[in-house]
Amino acid sequence: MTTDFNPPKKVQILSLGNDFQKKHKELYPGMVLYLVKKESAGSGMLWYHFQQFMSGENVPKTFKAHSNGDIYIREEVIPFTNQLCKFVAPEGFEEKYPWKNGEIFLFLGEIVGMPGHCAVVRFADGVTHFSYHTENFEPTNEYED
Repeated sequence: MTTDFNPPKKVQILSLGNDFQKKHKELYPGMVLYLVKKESAGSGMLWYHFQQFMSGENVPKTFKAHSNGDIYIREEVIPFTNQLCKFVAPEGFEEKYPWKNGEIFLFLGEIVGMPGHCAVVRFADGVTHFSYHTENFEPTNEYED
């Protein structure tokens, strides 16, 4: 099975294997890459083929990584870093959080090294909160002055 992505698909690095990271020092968790192809590597594993423009280069660098230990990726890049978002509590857990459903925050982004967890600033008082689940925040354009 081979899947070619045209145009390339934006993905985000969650983590890198030690040997792979030594070989590709320019890559880091949280970095956005462009997935151009996925192909079977047998036993349910995949080879990923990536492209990435490195700083100061006009031609994208291409490289291949194995899904078993080289690189772990998220195929949906969180698109609303540094934008307003609203908090949406998981059903049944509304009382477990220090704020109310629908409160507005500035979403600072996912925490590198803690996939699925983010840092946010509460719009009402400017207090920064971190280590909360990314999935509980949705982009919004609504806010009160």
